[in-house]
Amino acid sequence: MEDNLINHPSIIIGFSVAVLFMLFLDLGIFNKKSHIISNKEAAIWSVVWIGLSMIFSIFIYIVTAETSGLEKFSQYQTAYWIEKALSIDNLFVFILVFGYFNVPREPHHKVLFGVLLVPSSCGRYLFLREWD
Repeated sequence: MEDNLINHPSIIIGFSVAVLFMLFLDLGIFNKKSHIISNKEAAIWSVVWIGLSMIFSIFIYIVTAETSGLEKFSQYQTAYWIEKALSIDNLFVFILVFGYFNVPREPHHKVLFGVLLVPSSCGRYLFLREWD
């Protein structure tokens, strides 16, 4: 039997809880007050989040090491870096939309959280539809 991550529900649940916890930390504690995010702060947070994802990829390798660790690690790394590269165009879209609607720079972080809710709602629908 092929070793898929779907066969490890604890990883999926743990990952989901970790993402929700990190969103809570990011939006509820670290960025509770709206402020203009400097390039230095953005770079630091980027390194933190990328570092956490690399730690998670090592965790995937360790959990699936007996059967297909290197393959799963490589798949995760490939998917992560492709998504990272493809997300750059979203930055340009956000810049254009914020400019068009004259959104002040301070609440950008909060507005982006609202934008995040849309795909998560769609993802929840697709996930529930798959199990129908």
